[in-house]
Amino acid sequence: MILDNEPPHDVMLTDQQHELLESAAEMLYGLIHARYIVTARGLACMLEKFKNFEFGRCPRFHCEGQACLPVGTSDVPGQSTVKIFCPKCEDIFYPRSEYQCSIDGAYYGTTFPHLLLMTYPMYRPPKSSEVYVPRIFGFKLHPTAYGNREAAPARNSQRRIAAAPRGEGAAAGAAAAAGGAAGAAAAAAGGKDGQAKEDDSL
Repeated sequence: MILDNEPPHDVMLTDQQHELLESAAEMLYGLIHARYIVTARGLACMLEKFKNFEFGRCPRFHCEGQACLPVGTSDVPGQSTVKIFCPKCEDIFYPRSEYQCSIDGAYYGTTFPHLLLMTYPMYRPPKSSEVYVPRIFGFKLHPTAYGNREAAPARNSQRRIAAAPRGEGAAAGAAAAAGGAAGAAAAAAGGKDGQAKEDDSL
């Protein structure tokens, strides 16, 4: 079947046997393909396809339409479909073609694109140094902009403690640690006691 030869006329296969044979032939052909493209002849043929952008372009904006190469995330058939590797940003993406998305990644393997770029280093593009920077109204976002929401109340509590009078600092600290209505009540009680002691000392 792989060599496109007609089977002997005396061989009769059931429909189930024919489907199994076709599936096995497809897997064998794919694994032969994965072995062929890492040979000298195979790399030369794939280089021409790479130069003609036959494997697609990188969807990343800063890669400026860099030509990609097919790659598999596993050498074991049936694990995942083929992805495209961008040699500029050195990341992998889903191919845009529905036909490519249905091909087993093991039929290209995990080695091919990296071996091709090592064999032909003159076709390896410089790594992209540009990175997208999120901005709001023209200002860059602070690294803590998407941080924990609980961090802001804690910082506010610390600021209130630092700004409180000396006699009320401890009570305010207890209120911030306890939190809620109980903490507020403790802070009020502590403030009154502190004020009474200050009156007695005067």
